[in-house]
Amino acid sequence: MSVITIIEIRPFRNGWQVYESVGVQPVFLDQEQAIDYATCRACFRSGEIRVLDSTGKIAYQRNQLAPLGTRRQIQSPCTGVRNISAL
Repeated sequence: MSVITIIEIRPFRNGWQVYESVGVQPVFLDQEQAIDYATCRACFRSGEIRVLDSTGKIAYQRNQLAPLGTRRQIQSPCTGVRNISAL
């Protein structure tokens, strides 16, 4: 059984809130900053990044896959290029 992480990006006051879990909800002024942060947080896990519009509907969805037992190279905006081994 694999665990899938869902990170949602929602409009929030004058910016964009990244909701990963209770207590992990940073707010960014620019939507691209929020997407980069969510991509960085999800880069070592399998899951989805969802960008919601003001009505709560999914406007954009990206699947983040971490294949089991493979060695791969990833590009992360916060860490650069890294070789990882998925467990």
